[in-house]
Amino acid sequence: MIRTHTRRILLTNRQEDTLQALADGYRREEVALRLGISPKSLNAMLCRARTRLGTPPCADTRLIAVACMSDAIWVSPPPDLPVRVPKNLRYLIAPLSDGMQAVEIANERRLPYSRLIADCHKLRQLMEARTSAHLVARLWQHELAPMASQTQTDSTLPRSRTAVPQLQSKK
Repeated sequence: MIRTHTRRILLTNRQEDTLQALADGYRREEVALRLGISPKSLNAMLCRARTRLGTPPCADTRLIAVACMSDAIWVSPPPDLPVRVPKNLRYLIAPLSDGMQAVEIANERRLPYSRLIADCHKLRQLMEARTSAHLVARLWQHELAPMASQTQTDSTLPRSRTAVPQLQSKK
C-alpha cells in the first residue's frame, strides 16, 4: 500500500507518550497511573495535543486517527500475520480508521445501532483490540486504513500546516 507523506506534527514527549499509550490500548486512568500524573493533568495534556493536531474536542478514537494520519505517533507494524477481515465487517474499516464513533456510523449508514455495536465488537475481537482507540491503532498497524484515510484534508490539519494547492477554475 502506498502511503502519502505528510508533514509530521511535532508533539511534546509527554503528549506523544500519552497518545502512544492510548493507541496501545490503555484506558485514560491506566495512562495517568503509568505516567504518574493526575487524570485532570492527563485531560489537559490531551486537550493541548488536540489543539496541536488541529482537531476539535472529540473522542480519543478520532484523536488517535488524526495522530496516525499525521505521523504524530508511530504505530509499529504487527509481528503476526495479516488479519483477514470478513466481508460483512469491511464496511467498518474506513469510518473507524477515520475515528468515527458508532453513533455517527449508524446514522450515516442508516443501520440499527445494536447491529453496528455487535459488528464493532466482533471486529475488536478479531483485531485483538482492548479499547476503541486501540482498534483504530490496530487498523493502522495492519494497514487496513484505506487510501482515503491516509490523505490529509483541510479539516484534519491545523490551518498553519496545510499545504494544499488551490485549483484555479478556467472561465
